[in-house]
Amino acid sequence: MLTTKINSDFDFFNTTYVLNFDSTFTTAYVINYIDYVVRVIAVLIHFIYIYFMFRVKKFRNISYFYMHFVIIISLLYCLHYAFYIGTGGPSFGSLQLNLLFCYISEQMWSILRYLRALSILLLAMYRLFAVHNINLYKKMNSGLGFIYMTMGASVIFSIILTFVLKYALNTTYSVYFCSPGYSNSVREMIISFVLNVIISNVVPTTLNLIAYLKIVSKLKVTRQSLDKANILESTSVNKPANTSKVTPNDFSMATSVFTTASSAASAANATNTNKAKKELNAKQSRFAKQFIFMNIAIVMSNLFSVMVDFMIVLATNPAFYYLDAMLWQFRPIARILFLLFQSMIPIISILYNPEVRFLKIFHKGNFLKRGFLCNSTMI
Repeated sequence: MLTTKINSDFDFFNTTYVLNFDSTFTTAYVINYIDYVVRVIAVLIHFIYIYFMFRVKKFRNISYFYMHFVIIISLLYCLHYAFYIGTGGPSFGSLQLNLLFCYISEQMWSILRYLRALSILLLAMYRLFAVHNINLYKKMNSGLGFIYMTMGASVIFSIILTFVLKYALNTTYSVYFCSPGYSNSVREMIISFVLNVIISNVVPTTLNLIAYLKIVSKLKVTRQSLDKANILESTSVNKPANTSKVTPNDFSMATSVFTTASSAASAANATNTNKAKKELNAKQSRFAKQFIFMNIAIVMSNLFSVMVDFMIVLATNPAFYYLDAMLWQFRPIARILFLLFQSMIPIISILYNPEVRFLKIFHKGNFLKRGFLCNSTMI
């Protein structure tokens, strides 16, 4: 891999080399076009979610803020990919401009990578508290201060972690998309790669899965309690005064993950009716599907994210030149799969929303009658 020395004026970029972007392998034109089209589609899918976020009244409830945070970070990540037209780095006429662009892009990749992991983890912890500690959940929803504080803390932590790892390991950017973690030292590059995989993929994914397994387990126990209470109710025909053993607290525990404060209060008043039970079962079913599909998408996107990082950073070191020659056609394919699974997160959060049935937009001609700018009350 060809490199050229840079002047001392650019020492603040923390590197003694500038990679030659003309030395990159150019993948097949067809796959390149598909790659870029998928990037644009991924951005559009996220914008559709943003549209619903402003148009649907229930979606503006405080209980959805962490989900919105996940999608916004995911949008910025996909948008960053879409800024690159080709498969290499910037192609400005000025070397200084290329260096500045790559330096900024390098930091953005790392910050967004950590934010992507932390936002998903925040959502999982929020939902875990909703099921296991309803009192804490209500306090968290009493105002925006705590939510904004945790989001701001995750941003600050991501920025600090980005620069600490960069300057501690003395890494710079790769020739492909100015991706972070490149170094002329194979040892430092491998250490950086492994640390980033652990911090941004392995640990958050593991904690996320543990949290959701606890959520599903708790919901299953609560649902069994509700079923048992309804059986007792049906057999106690001679005691109409004691129609149910389910307290409002139990019902609130089961529905707090996917209901707003107002809907939870109205549902609690109808716990003794079959309609309330049927509604609860439907919400739990949609929430379970959302949980399963979303976690599959998260795990798969993390897997292909690791593959992309390996192919565009580790494989571009001169020591791995022949490895890069073998993998060059697979880079866009891995990137396409990553973006597809990443785009599934907003799609799943919309289609399997426990409280808002977005498919009603397209049901019985609603979409044709009201158009895309439909009134939020219909869903």
